[in-house]
Order: sequence, then structure tokens, then C-alpha cells
Amino acid sequence: MSTSAVAITPVTNITPNNRSSSVLENGHVLVRLLPINSSCNWVTPAKFKPELVPEELMSSNLRCTNILLPQLTVEDYVAAMQNLVNDYRFKVYIVFYKRVMMIMITLAFIILMVLLFSGARGTPLIVGGIIWLIINGFGIFISLWLKFKMVRLLEHCLARVNEIFLKNNILFGVDDRGKLSCHKVNLVFVYFDCTYCIKYLNDMIVNDDQSGQESSTNPTNSFSWSQLRGDIEAADIIITGSNSGSHSTRYSQREKYGEKLLLRYSQRWVREHNRSRIGLNQPLYAGTPDVNFQPLSPRHCSTSRCPCQYIEEHLRLKPLCKFSFKELFS
Repeated sequence: MSTSAVAITPVTNITPNNRSSSVLENGHVLVRLLPINSSCNWVTPAKFKPELVPEELMSSNLRCTNILLPQLTVEDYVAAMQNLVNDYRFKVYIVFYKRVMMIMITLAFIILMVLLFSGARGTPLIVGGIIWLIINGFGIFISLWLKFKMVRLLEHCLARVNEIFLKNNILFGVDDRGKLSCHKVNLVFVYFDCTYCIKYLNDMIVNDDQSGQESSTNPTNSFSWSQLRGDIEAADIIITGSNSGSHSTRYSQREKYGEKLLLRYSQRWVREHNRSRIGLNQPLYAGTPDVNFQPLSPRHCSTSRCPCQYIEEHLRLKPLCKFSFKELFS
């Protein structure tokens, strides 16, 4: 691919013809893609071309696994990226996430200038200032709420895209490192064999079902499976007959719950992993009441929490952790 058309920052040198020269480990960042905008890139939304395929993802080294998986094809990559760039949730995120707060501040400044230069004096000016403060406070709250919703919509969008990449030991995520610029959206591809993570999550769900009574008596140390159902979509399949007297057949999707749960949090894990926030020697959330934190042992990743480790700890701390508005400005 042409390096002038798209900026690629490979983290490792992958040589397809020499498998022993590059050992892929879980959590290894394969490539980061930057937008292709060439003009007015500071203010225009990020643009990506699905047909530009990074050669790092086509390497045969991605098959370094105990289970022989099909290599990622160009068709699969293009299909996944087309689903991404054409999804309204991704478009809304890259257009408004870094702009919604700036739009609110600009409108508040314009209204304040109109109020000051309107000629109002005395009581009308004071009343107008109070109304402006109230409206400005509501505007900040609405802006933060909209940013929160855009992040959640993007996570659901990336869960659908990762259904394709997961089959090839790749986790894909979006990381916006800009402050005011919309040109710092990174598309991050991480190598990860999620086989054991999915198995662990399935076992965790089964064990949670078996200890439902214990969960109700000690809610601070465990979480209920009903809490997981609200985060994923894996409804059972029901086959019904055309006749009113025929019986319906239900096929449980319980074996898919672990994979669906991992896909649900895949974007969040890639983002935090790319920012080095989920290391084994640091607490998952700063400010949580987990004051007795001890460094964790690696499970399926030697450099940070693996997805199943991250999901398990997140769900355990979910009722206790406080929402941080700082995340909405990052």
C-alpha cells in the first residue's frame, strides 16, 4: 500500500518468510492506522479507506497459534472496514465526539456576548446572567451525556466489526488521542488469541449460575448473570411451526455468551490497552475503594490484563466504581 495515502505505524517488524524472526504474543499491537485527510485535517472529520489494506495484517505469522485458523483475507478486511466506515455510530463518533463540547462552549460565549452588548442594565442584566448560567449548566450536562452515549454506541459498533477479526486472532479498536483536533483517531489492531479467554468467561458464567444463591447473600464479592445479560445480545433461537398446534423448538445460545461478552468489551479493552491503563501492577480504576490492591498475576497476556481478566474485574467493580467525567475529555 502507498505510505503517502495512509499513515501506518507498525510496532513490530513482521517478516512473513521467516516465522522464527518474529514471535507474536497476546497483546502485541500489530499496526495503527491514522486518517488519510490531506487538507484541513485539523478540523475535518477523520476519513479512512477500507480498500487500503496494511500488509502487516496479511502476514502468515498471524497463524502462530495452537489451533490452525484461516488467515485474514483481503475480502474479510475490506468487508469489516466497510461495515465500520458506513456505520452511523462510527460516523457520529468521529464527527461529534471532539466537537460537541466545543460547540456548546462557542454557543455559550456567543449568547454571553449578545447579552453584554444588548444594552441591558441593572436588574435585567443580572436576571439574564442568572438564566445564562442555568442554561450553560444544562448545556454542559447534556454535552457530557451525549459524549457518554457516543462512546457506548461505538462499543456496540466495534463488537460487530470484531466478529470478523476475532476469527483471525485480531482485536480491533478505535482510540481518539486528540484534544480539540478530530484528526487523531487511531485504528488499532492487536494480536490476541481469545480462545482461552472465551473459555474462561463461559466457565465464569456457568459458575455464576450455580452460585446464584450465594450471589444474592454477598453482592459485593460477586455479580449476577442478569447483570451480564444487559450488556450483550445473545437471545435463544426459537423455531416455530406454521400450525397453531405445533411445538416450538428452542436452541440455547449459552455457549455463545462468553464470546458475545468478550466482543461487547473488546473496544474498551483495546482502547485501555493502547493507552497502557490496564497493566498488571496498577488498579483498574483510580478512585475505586479497592485500597488493598495487589499486583495481578498474568493470565493470558504477559504485559497487561487479558480481556477475560479485564471483564471479570470490571464487572466486579461495576456497582462500586464512580463515574469519572475526566474520561469524557480524554
